[in-house]
Formats: sequence, structure tokens, C-alpha cells
Amino acid sequence: MTTTATGNLVIYSMRPNPSLWRLIESLAMYFPEVSPEICIQPDQLKNRFQTLGGSVSTVIIVAHEQSDLDSLIPLVPLLEGPPILLVLPDCEAETIAKAHRFRPRFLTYKNADFTDIVSVAEKIFRYRNQRKSPRPAAGIESILGQNLGNVEN
Repeated sequence: MTTTATGNLVIYSMRPNPSLWRLIESLAMYFPEVSPEICIQPDQLKNRFQTLGGSVSTVIIVAHEQSDLDSLIPLVPLLEGPPILLVLPDCEAETIAKAHRFRPRFLTYKNADFTDIVSVAEKIFRYRNQRKSPRPAAGIESILGQNLGNVEN
């Protein structure tokens, strides 16, 4: 992958754990130019969004256990905006129900190899880069010049 990541990547995990370190290593391998901001307390994440919320391009939440999600549920309204990618501790119905309160773009599990989350992050970064780079306006001539197929009246 050769996409350059732009914006700020915030990773939240209540405690350092093997899943967090594997995720950081996976992201660093594909996006060496990105230095994610790591938040380890709900208040730290809350302050980050209250002060610089608009500059966050992606949030990855690594939940080591269900209680990690519980501690963040009061922050759900604050987290609206940037895409949220969730790493869940298990695939129990209760965990997945809690996870959907965050309206994540992607769910994976802590035992995954994280190639899936890296792929999703790459697509988000690519989309953000395309939106930031100016595109030439398509004039009516170029639209009319396209082969739109047979249109019957």
C-alpha cells in the first residue's frame, strides 16, 4: 500500500495489551509516516475531542474487555464525526450490541491479525486524500461527451 495517511489517528485502549502493540506494529508497517496519538483514559480521549475534535481523521478503539466499551459509552456523542474502527474482545451478542452504539465503520476482534483493519484504514486515508486534493471540474461538454449508453424515451 502506498497511500499517505493524512490527519490525526487516535488509538484508544484502557491498558497496554498485546492486541494494542500488534495493532500499532501493523499500522507502522504500512503507514510509517503516521504517529498515532495513544489515549489510555476516557478523560484523555474526551479532552482530545473537546480541544481538537475536527482534526481527528480516524479513531481506533481497542477494547480488551467489555468494561472498556462501557467506560466509553458516555462519550459516544462526542465521538461522532471521524470514522471509528473497533477491536472487540469477543464476538458475544452483548459485546457486539454495545459496539454498535459507537456506529463503527469496521469491527474486528483482538485475536485478528489486523490486516483487515489496516486495509480499512488505508481506504479511509485514501478517501481523505482524494477529498483534500483539488479535482478538475467536469464541464457540461465532458459530461455530454461521455457514452451514456442507449437511453430510450
